[in-house]
Amino acid sequence: MPRTHSNLPPLKRFFCLSRTGEKRNAPKGLRGAAICGKSLPMQKSYLEQELSFFSDRIEVAETGTPVMMSWERPIMRRMAELAAMRRGAVLEVGFGMGISSTEVQVLGPRQHTIIEAHPQIIARARAWAAGRAGVELLAGRWQDHVDRLGAFDGVSFDVFAGEDQRLAFFAHLGRLLRPAGVATLWLGEETELPAPLAALLAEQGFAYHLTKVSAIPDKRCTYAARNEFMVPVIWRPAAGAPTVG
Repeated sequence: MPRTHSNLPPLKRFFCLSRTGEKRNAPKGLRGAAICGKSLPMQKSYLEQELSFFSDRIEVAETGTPVMMSWERPIMRRMAELAAMRRGAVLEVGFGMGISSTEVQVLGPRQHTIIEAHPQIIARARAWAAGRAGVELLAGRWQDHVDRLGAFDGVSFDVFAGEDQRLAFFAHLGRLLRPAGVATLWLGEETELPAPLAALLAEQGFAYHLTKVSAIPDKRCTYAARNEFMVPVIWRPAAGAPTVG
């Protein structure tokens, strides 16, 4: 019988959730913050967990729960294309396996800032960044750095269990994104931008549309089952809608 969110010890419940922190099989009305309850202590429990690294995935060592998998590459490539579209300064929140960061580098941004919170991933990100001109790695949670960040031409947000952090992060987007900049984020299996986030963006003068990406999840994946995923494109209308794909 599979272990469920309700019968795990408090610090283990986090790892029966999807990559965005959502319990995939929860009734629709109960999904999100009501189930996840991802307060800072819950986030901290993930940051304290040991991870295992493989060529095609990152897992929580104790549970085998996937944190990120290589099948996401098409989605990461699209997110990188958006964030680096202006070839200027790019902010990536979350390094993971470095798939998106590598794709950003291919596009030759003027500056590339990466924020990563998990200690083991930070070590791997430092090794990845060594010798790459214009790359700045900020170790810690995005909350620890956001008030000191400047403005960027592209912003990408993709952190493990980041669903409940979206509103808090994107509340800063008006300051973080330059007038002609483009932003994006990981939506997972969601087919629409959540209404509260869409409203928050509209309040700051942003428009958005969704672009479709095909990707086939690994059979071991516990956080996605679709073959098509939506990637948001966020911009200011005065700058004109970005051309994607």
